[in-house]
Order: sequence, then C-alpha cells, then structure tokens
Amino acid sequence: MKLHDRQQVEGTEPVVYIGHRVFRGAGGVEKISNPWYAEYCLHNRQRFEALGTTNKGVAISKAHAICARIRGGQPDAHHAQAGRRLVR
Repeated sequence: MKLHDRQQVEGTEPVVYIGHRVFRGAGGVEKISNPWYAEYCLHNRQRFEALGTTNKGVAISKAHAICARIRGGQPDAHHAQAGRRLVR
C-alpha cells in the first residue's frame, strides 16, 4: 500500500508511520483517502491498519496504542478483536 504524506511517529517501537492511503478511482485517477492509516513492520512482515480518523493528533495517539498493544503481546488488530466476546 502506498501512503501519501507518510510520517514517522516519534517514540514508537516498532517504528510506526502514518499517512493517507493512495488508491485508484474511476478512470485510473490516483486519489488520496481522508482517514489516516498506520504502517509498521513486525516479525519481518509489513502491516497496515486503518486508524479510523481524519485528525492527525488522534492518529498519532492510535499509533502509540498500536505499539502498546504489540508490547502487550497482541501482534495485530485481528488478534486483538478475536479475544472479544459477543454479548447479546
């Protein structure tokens, strides 16, 4: 995935980059998404996550939350959500 305005978030380990996703719209024209995305490398695999926000400050906070989640033993968002139970 290609990120526009890709920036390293300071104080993150593994290093997390945030940016806007670049995609092709109708007619093959490159477009840039509004929400921020995170990119990081874990166990020699490149990973991406949608941060679900258009605010840069919130995106930086979520990038730090990704690092905290990794340090806590949950490698990616899929595994973090798998532990939740559905309550009806």
